[in-house]
Amino acid sequence: MSNSLQNLLNRMQGRSITHQWGAIVAFSREQLNRLLEVQYLTWLHDGRFIPPINGVAYIDDRTESMTLDGVLLGKPVLSFETASLNESKVTLTMNLVAGTYTAKSHPVGGGAVRLLSSFTITEAMGYKVQMKLSLNQIEGEVDKRGRVTLDVASDLSMTCNLGGMPGVDKHLAALIQSRLAVLPQDQRIFELGLFDFSGYNPLSPTGFYIRTQKAPGSDDPADGAVLLFIRLKIHDENGAGIPIEGSDFPYLIPDDKVGGRRLYSASLVLNSEWIELLDEVQLDVLKNLLFPSDNFFIESQNGRHTPHDLLVLGNIGPKSDTVTVEPAFISLKSGGLPQAFVARKSDGSSINAQWTVTNPLSPLSVGTITTGGVYTPPNRTRMGKEQQPIVVTAQYTMGGKSQTSSALVLGVFESMNITPRVCLRGVGSNPTPVELTVTTLGNGSLRWPTLSPNEGTLDVIDNNHAIYTPPTSLTDPLAVQRIIVTDQQSNETIEATVVLMRAAHTLPVDPPYVAAVTAGDPIQLYADLEPDDEVRWVVIGEGDVDDNGVFTPPTQPTSRISVVRCSYLVNGSARSSGLSVIQLSEQVQPEPHWRELGEFSIAVNNGLDTCFSNGFQQIPVTVTIATQSVTVGGAELYIPVSDAELATLRLVDKITNNAIPFIPVGQEGIEYGKDTRWAVSKIKNRFRFFSATATRTYPLAPPTPKNNGVRYRELYLHLAYEGSRTFYAQFDSPYGTQNSTDEKTENFEMTVQGVRPATPSLSNYEFKRERKWQDEDGHDEPPSNAHPEWDYFSYYRQSIDYWYLSYLRRGIDSVLFATLSIENNISTMQWESELIDETFFSYTGYAFNPANFENSDSPVPEGLSFDPYLWGLMRNYQKNLKTSFDGERPAQGELIISLHRTDDVNYWYDGLASGDKRKMYRQQLDPSVYLILLDEEGNRHSLTVGFDSSSNENSRNRLMLSRR
Repeated sequence: MSNSLQNLLNRMQGRSITHQWGAIVAFSREQLNRLLEVQYLTWLHDGRFIPPINGVAYIDDRTESMTLDGVLLGKPVLSFETASLNESKVTLTMNLVAGTYTAKSHPVGGGAVRLLSSFTITEAMGYKVQMKLSLNQIEGEVDKRGRVTLDVASDLSMTCNLGGMPGVDKHLAALIQSRLAVLPQDQRIFELGLFDFSGYNPLSPTGFYIRTQKAPGSDDPADGAVLLFIRLKIHDENGAGIPIEGSDFPYLIPDDKVGGRRLYSASLVLNSEWIELLDEVQLDVLKNLLFPSDNFFIESQNGRHTPHDLLVLGNIGPKSDTVTVEPAFISLKSGGLPQAFVARKSDGSSINAQWTVTNPLSPLSVGTITTGGVYTPPNRTRMGKEQQPIVVTAQYTMGGKSQTSSALVLGVFESMNITPRVCLRGVGSNPTPVELTVTTLGNGSLRWPTLSPNEGTLDVIDNNHAIYTPPTSLTDPLAVQRIIVTDQQSNETIEATVVLMRAAHTLPVDPPYVAAVTAGDPIQLYADLEPDDEVRWVVIGEGDVDDNGVFTPPTQPTSRISVVRCSYLVNGSARSSGLSVIQLSEQVQPEPHWRELGEFSIAVNNGLDTCFSNGFQQIPVTVTIATQSVTVGGAELYIPVSDAELATLRLVDKITNNAIPFIPVGQEGIEYGKDTRWAVSKIKNRFRFFSATATRTYPLAPPTPKNNGVRYRELYLHLAYEGSRTFYAQFDSPYGTQNSTDEKTENFEMTVQGVRPATPSLSNYEFKRERKWQDEDGHDEPPSNAHPEWDYFSYYRQSIDYWYLSYLRRGIDSVLFATLSIENNISTMQWESELIDETFFSYTGYAFNPANFENSDSPVPEGLSFDPYLWGLMRNYQKNLKTSFDGERPAQGELIISLHRTDDVNYWYDGLASGDKRKMYRQQLDPSVYLILLDEEGNRHSLTVGFDSSSNENSRNRLMLSRR
């Protein structure tokens, strides 16, 4: 069924589809997946990536183990195939793009451990984890952002197809989920969208509910959309329920295409009841969807339609100066051809950038990159592993700020791979087949071998897949069946080996599997036998074994696998046998790693060891981790701790030895009323550092490292605790947990102070009035002792004054305001008298420009804001509110309360509302305005602004400030 724009408009014609919600926003899968990809790449450079998965899982009876080594998860991809309007769930897939998998059997009673299968994972093999996740809402108290998020560790029932059987898969999935669950939030929570809840205009969002919906009639069953059912300030109440699956609720993103490309990826529906409020400012408020990585809702040309409700169509797109690195994902063979990378703006143009390469796991296995972005992967001797993730980063200046974008390169030993690389099978009338998959870096045609009947059968499914079935009989007890596949374009080959057994081998041989060897270097094998037992050792394949079980690999093997069989003899006949599978791949030189720390210190940056105990002001902390040099190949090298190790860095409380929690995603500090006493953040927030005199103080940049083994990490400590407290640093390494207190050297711990902020008196605030506009027909009269401001008000029927609020700590130190929230009404009003025929009327608006708001979505006010009920009152009298500024916009950190005086608004009392609660204007607007501000130092100010008491003469002309 087509979901064209015309069909959608027909379904919306003449009726509201909003279920009495203020608005509905929909955004589709394709653009959401692009946002997830950008975050995934950004995290690689920021040290927030999901580290490789290592560990061992067992099936329920522990007779089989599955070992994961260095399994890397790829970018998250959303699917709406199982989406339903009844819930807010999506399916998320993360491919397994690298690592190794080894399965072994462990017979009951301690019998012979036997290799079942082993191979190196590539993304093309199709292994993945899938999870069904609820989309969650996180709202920050300070930045007032409503975030749509998903937590990749939140599905305890996630699935994995790596093992090939349900009984294996579920345990591998549980292992991966357990590794994700222990990561900090900022390494596992992705953002899909944000709403700005800080606005107070009638169409400003105040909250939303999330649902998901499949795309009807799409060729791709994974297509769908996230829906947000939104409350608006004008009517801050939930709608009359949410449509359910099967309720014929329309899919709000048309599938129209031009040139094969979809025209729309997002849409906005405004309840018809509020269309009368619409102007460009108000619509922009509602359209101000904010997305990660500088992406925004961009309205399409001719995208507005009003079949009944207002439909606005558009796309989620990056700003024109957003930069990405191309190609974003690529695998390259070690020692292979160089690859050129380009930093490109969203308009397609390329930019100049400085290029760097890093490896989050192995700092020395990086390769090289030229100033023009041409990358050459490292050769085998410097890789250390068959696969290495390498991050290519472009650094550039945009908008006067230094920025970065990254791409992921997977460095590999070989351009071909096969799964399984080696496995064991029995022969007989009903043998278990082996499913073979070959992947290549290129797209060459593959040539599969032809087998003789006594070798088994090979059924080629397609270019990359075949099924091998073992023969029904075997002459010898053991045989090694090689299956060699050739890339006809490059002439490279890859080999899979199936070890065939005529009967079960139950004698334990240790080790049962050797993953790699060093040419000519003997390997001692052990059998579970008594010294006097008669034993026979035999090699099936290349290499030699002596009577004591010492296997010597060939110097130049021509095959991948040798098998050593050990038999227990009785009267010269084998009573029982066991085996060891030995992969003849050359042992990779261990990747160089640091061995000892030269310094692990923690210090307060620039002596800033104090903060107000408000939970938001930060103490900057510099952690230094230096390693001692190691000798590699006769050269002395400094190898730093890796990004993966740095990602585990944390602060620890000295008294309890408990790790300090990190600030949750979407928060800038310890939010008001929480029980948390201290927390740490990885980023600087908007609040200034402590200074007793409010003079600005700054942390120092980390010093230049003395050598390549020195790394610095900046952390930011928050205190909601008065007094001193001591902390130390800790991180995880291959050698165990490292503590800055281990050696008790200089700066092994730090002591900080939490200071209770003083409670300001009313005299610490300045509330000054400035006349901004007055009607031309008015005139001045000299003031008198009785009426010192008479000339400003009495002979002007209409005027606008701005009242500027500022805060002076200690009465002399000016401290700006960083955030503002207003409880309940944002405007207040007062008539000259309470007489029915009164028309002289005053009302207020406001504008606020937060200090130190450095985010790209900085809410610099475009005009004055007024309460939605005031809009309703004026609309009831067919009057407009003027939102444009009279004069300059407020400066950073400045709050303006505007006082508007007029003579043409008829008196209102709520009895005129006839019970309509949306017209209870007096109930809503008579109270004063309650302000909650955080200043630049994170301290909280609760204030009230309202008119002077109506019993005082000319009270509607002036505003009064009071503390709450």
